[in-house]
Formats: sequence, C-alpha cells, structure tokens
Amino acid sequence: YGGMDICAKFSLKIDFNEYRSSNRLHGLKKLNLHAMAADPTKLHEVLGYGLFRSQDIPASRTAYVQLEINGVNQGLYLAVEQVDGRFTKDRFPGSGDGNLYKQVWPSKGKTKSDFVQALETNDDPGLMDVSDMLAFRDAVVKTQAGTFAADMAPFLDLDALARYIVVDRAIANFDGIFAWYGVKIGNTMLGAYNHNYYWYRDEISGRFVLIPWDLDKTFIYPEPIFWSKNKPWNKHGIVPNWNVVTGSCAGYTVNFDPGDLAIGGYGVQEMDCDKLLKLLRSAIWSQMAPLAKEFIEGPYAQQGMATAIARYRGLIETTVAKDTTIDVQHWQNAVDGLLDDLPLHRENLTLMMSELIEL
Repeated sequence: YGGMDICAKFSLKIDFNEYRSSNRLHGLKKLNLHAMAADPTKLHEVLGYGLFRSQDIPASRTAYVQLEINGVNQGLYLAVEQVDGRFTKDRFPGSGDGNLYKQVWPSKGKTKSDFVQALETNDDPGLMDVSDMLAFRDAVVKTQAGTFAADMAPFLDLDALARYIVVDRAIANFDGIFAWYGVKIGNTMLGAYNHNYYWYRDEISGRFVLIPWDLDKTFIYPEPIFWSKNKPWNKHGIVPNWNVVTGSCAGYTVNFDPGDLAIGGYGVQEMDCDKLLKLLRSAIWSQMAPLAKEFIEGPYAQQGMATAIARYRGLIETTVAKDTTIDVQHWQNAVDGLLDDLPLHRENLTLMMSELIEL
C-alpha cells in the first residue's frame, strides 16, 4: 500500500461488441486491460487467480501484454478475462446459462432491485428473474446455527467455500469478501458492504458459486486493516480477522494509504457481523486447518511460488524497462519483497486457521 490510490495510468476495458452486437474476438465480448497501479510487483493478480484455480475455484485467466495505441507504447498491462456469459459457459459446460451476479451479498435488507442491478447475464428488460437470489437471501435470513448446513445445502457447496477462504486469507485479500467498507459515525457503522466477487448459479446443481475478482490489493504483509498473526498490529491492522469471534458491530476506522487523510480514513465493519460468514465459519471450521496445511504444502509452497515468480519476472522484465510509469529498481525490490514475505503469509495463515479467538 502507500500511494496505491495514485494512478500513473488507468485500466481499460475493451468492448468488442460496442457498435456491433455480433462482434467477438476469439469468442470474447470484452477484455480487461489492468494497469496494476496498486501493485508494485505487477504479479498479484497473476499469482492470485492461479492459486484460486489450483483449488478448483473458477477464476479469470490472465496474460501480460505490451499495449500500443496508434503506434505509441502505453507500457505493461495485464489482460484479464471478463467474468460474463462466455466465462460461465466455459467453466460450467452444459450449465453455463444461469444467472451471474456481481458484487451483491445475500444478506438482510437486500431487495429485488439490488439483485436486478447486480445481474450480469439473462438481463434483458422484462425477462429478468432474480427469484434464485431472493430465495438464497431468504434462506440466509431465516437460518440458525443448528440448521445452517442443512438450510444452505440447496444453495452452497460449503467445501468449495472453505477452499475459497483458504486462498483469500493466504493471499491477504483486503479488498474482497471479508472487507466490509462503510461509513463509521461514532459507534455506528452505516452502509457496510463487501466487493470484488461474483455469484454464479450453476443450472445443474442449483447452487451458487463464488468467483473472485480484482486481486491487485493482495500479498501485502502485514495485511492492511486486518489482524496478522492473531493480533492487531500497529495502528493499521486493527480489524479482527476470519478466526475472531466478535460481539460488537461498532466497526473500525482504518488508515492505510496517503489518500485516507483527505477523507478521514475508511470505516470497516467486523466481518463476524455478517450472518452468512459467521455461521459459515462455525460450519466449516474443522476443515480449515487441514485445508490450509494442504494448500501450504502444495500450490503455496515456497519453491513452487518462487519458480512461478521467477518465470513471470523474466517474462515481463523487458516490457517493465520500457514502461515509463514504472521505476525498474522499485519493481525489482517489490518482487524481492514479495518473495521474502511469503513465509510470513504462510505462518499467518497457519495461525489463523488453527485458533478461534473470542473478543
């Protein structure tokens, strides 16, 4: 972090069908070109999406590009696959025409209008049907601790969510499903919501699948806003992490970037105040330590990660050197720092998944 909200260049989205609805590029309607402005290593998204895929979580494919516009070099970008109907048909063969929702959580207070606005597929006016998400919301609102697993069985694969959470916490994703940003006024949090994810309803199983998105704000140690090694750190990481049982929902004010000074910091709601996440933790907690151990000894092992980082580093170093928005030495130092921090991330994950803490 530190200046991550200051952009030397902006991300782009290319709509191949903007002027002709039938236009495609190798079957794609859209392609994202991420500037990676918040990522000094230029590796966070490539590594993060790959780790999610290693755990059988549907996640976007990526490729580095050197972008030129009218013959002028624009520097290094990351092409990131759009999560849309083409994505779902590829990841869910035979059941890829279901509803896809962006960044809306099935919690109390969410309305039909919220779900309609979040619908990314099957969104033709007059034909939109969000009854599936309404039923999911209603089930979450009504469920209790003793019946949670049974109540959620028609809607969620709890094993898949456990794997998702292991990866999310391993890569320190402080801008994803666990980061409930809002406005803190005194001891009251207003309008807290999480972001950077999709829900897709698999037409065959009928269950909702969580899909990660926008993973540039990851792999920072200690993790901004959240506890590290099962305790708060300094004045930044003060929000309880996944394994902390909280009784208060007063929220916290965090400051982790120079841009915070202008707005007085960000309000962050305790993740334990969301009913779905709280009951989910109770239902899957016994799985978390074994899953974390398997992940650490497998895809997240130091040697494998070091090999991947070396490969990507070698792939982009020439383009980085030509990119006038990147300080090459700063980039090299950031990549070295990422390698050095990986053992700390693994230790943090092990501790987090091994102990429930009650405040």
